[in-house]
Amino acid sequence: MYYAIINGVDKLQNSQYYYVFAFSDSLVVTSVSNINGCLSCGGAKKIGSFNYDNKLIIVTKPIDIKYNFVNNLPSKRLKPISTTQKINRNPEGIIYKLKDSNTFREVYKGDVSKFINKYEYQLHPKD
Repeated sequence: MYYAIINGVDKLQNSQYYYVFAFSDSLVVTSVSNINGCLSCGGAKKIGSFNYDNKLIIVTKPIDIKYNFVNNLPSKRLKPISTTQKINRNPEGIIYKLKDSNTFREVYKGDVSKFINKYEYQLHPKD
């Protein structure tokens, strides 16, 4: 999944900050204008962050996932992160569908608000 995340960051290339969401067999990489992110970014539980090409990638706690992508992240440990809630109404992102832990395909690029505004993300305690 690391390669799906990096692929998404490279395709979006319009920010210094990115959030990663995983739900069931879907993975979303979204760019945000500041570290505080979007409404769901602020409400989702963050498990950590890592740097890639001078960009900060923030990983949120996966929900009901089929494949554990967190174990596939680089050997660099995820660094703890805390952000506050801010609103970015239309976060740009890419949605991938996962066939297995190593196979993914891009199914959508654009406004990902509907995906990351899922009720399940609102259940996570804030940092």
